Amino acid sequence: GPLFSGVISGETEVRPFAIDTVHALTRLASSTHEDDFEVYENENLDDSIRELSDGPHSLQYRAVDNVENVEPTHTVRFKMDTQPPRVEYQISGDSFKSGRKHFIGNHAVLHAQSVDSVSGVAHLKLKKNKEEFRNFTNDMSLENETTDFQIAFQSEDHVGNSVTTETQLIQIDRTAPLTQIKVDGTKAQIGDT
Repeated sequence: GPLFSGVISGETEVRPFAIDTVHALTRLASSTHEDDFEVYENENLDDSIRELSDGPHSLQYRAVDNVENVEPTHTVRFKMDTQPPRVEYQISGDSFKSGRKHFIGNHAVLHAQSVDSVSGVAHLKLKKNKEEFRNFTNDMSLENETTDFQIAFQSEDHVGNSVTTETQLIQIDRTAPLTQIKVDGTKAQIGDT
């Protein structure tokens, strides 16, 4: 997984290594907690990293050679981000929602945004019917749509966490309702008293 501005995902590979040209290296120790060093011999820290909660963390590491020379401890600070962005969208104007269906009239506009507070949003994309996902950057007027269609959004953050929304059906309804009045009772003619 990628590293972006000090933020990593649970898929990021972390592989410590050390070199000692005089004495053979005996162990490399690292810790994600204060003074709780674990020894790693040509292994990676992926499992330890995946177990971390979202938020800020630090990784401390040091090497020890065969004659017990101990390197000073190094610290790397990073944030863990395992959550995908949150996608929010709505249709404003002439629209009505019922379950997973949106009914739209003449003046409907599709608004959408994606939010990721840790690593930030890399992209927000819209898929209409069976088309490929395309970047969604501005509100989209729906007044030129003539047939029903389906939409879904896809968003990814800067460290590779992604989400795809459920497909929503947009139904076009541009037919005005028909109103009638029915009068029951006795007919009266002008001049009747």
